[in-house]
Amino acid sequence: MNSVALIERDLRGNRCRSDGIIFVMNFKELVIHLESCIGYHQIPINPTATGTKDLFESCALHHELMTDLMRAIYVENGCCKLTDPVSRKRTHDAIAPIRLEVLRSAKTDIDKFDLIESFCTAIEQAFTADDQQPHITSGRQPVKELARTAQVIPLAKFRYRRFTRLA
Repeated sequence: MNSVALIERDLRGNRCRSDGIIFVMNFKELVIHLESCIGYHQIPINPTATGTKDLFESCALHHELMTDLMRAIYVENGCCKLTDPVSRKRTHDAIAPIRLEVLRSAKTDIDKFDLIESFCTAIEQAFTADDQQPHITSGRQPVKELARTAQVIPLAKFRYRRFTRLA
């Protein structure tokens, strides 16, 4: 049998291959969604990219981690171009070993930990949103988090006196 499976539509309107694997978006749509959720500073996507070599417009904050994640998703889904479809299962399979490596590393800082968790959450949101709506839109809005309130920390009396003299 030919290694390239035909892309068809199932009853729900999702793109699926003849071997039964469901695709709900392509690689470029996924990357655009990740940029809108996580931020340009983490994933600086080049909107005119035609291949993986020019996918990033500039250097990401955690550039090596981002390139590893993008490369793993691209390869695991068997993509040959940016418009090739990606699946939820293969995308999760691609990022799982990298996520475990980051979480288990003694050198992982709080920013990298937060980035990998935000990345996984954004991927889950991308595929969940597409499960609920059969038509894909590329320019998704990021999910807004609840605003955290600031905590007021009282000053010690000796610091307060010093502070009022300086003001």
